[in-house]
Amino acid sequence: MNFKEGNIYHIYNHGINFQTIFFKHENYLYFLDKVRKYLKPNCEILSYSLIPNQFQLLIYANDNTAPSDFNERNKFSEGLRLLLSSYTKGINRQEHRTGSLFTQNTKSRFVDLNYSNAEYCVNFIHQSPLRMELVNRLEDWEFSSFKEYWGHRSESLCNVDLAVKLLNIDLKDFYNYSNQILNDDIVQKYFKNIEKIVPHFRDVALV
Repeated sequence: MNFKEGNIYHIYNHGINFQTIFFKHENYLYFLDKVRKYLKPNCEILSYSLIPNQFQLLIYANDNTAPSDFNERNKFSEGLRLLLSSYTKGINRQEHRTGSLFTQNTKSRFVDLNYSNAEYCVNFIHQSPLRMELVNRLEDWEFSSFKEYWGHRSESLCNVDLAVKLLNIDLKDFYNYSNQILNDDIVQKYFKNIEKIVPHFRDVALV
């Protein structure tokens, strides 16, 4: 992955053939612990969402994310590799399985602040469990950064202050803003085919 300092990127991956990657409540927490360990030191996390077969992150590239020296090791990419490999080992032990859990290439999409997709990206990520009919309200899904912005979670994984500054987010109206219907044309252009899920995952997610 190639990153440029000062840019925002939408990072996402899913299970092979969109199969489950989070089987239990504890799996989500296990994954987030690894995000804190392997990714947070090497970027600014702006938002995230985990659903049963996929994760999405919005990150801001800092000097650790995008090394100035061409020959310097990319700490973020290495951290992402360690996150996915160590998480996969844990899940394989839990589920008595072998082999890969995630698709081979994690996607990284540059988010241009000069275009309208930027203002939708946080909402798109937070609305994932709602679109997938996992919950009826954004605040009912535990495994996203929505409550960090809404002020109902004390521990924060995200740099909310930076996101507010970069994306012109109004925290006073954040709940209503987060529930707005996204522009279909923008969703089709920038986010098409990111998510696929089947109904039985609703039960898996809430175990």
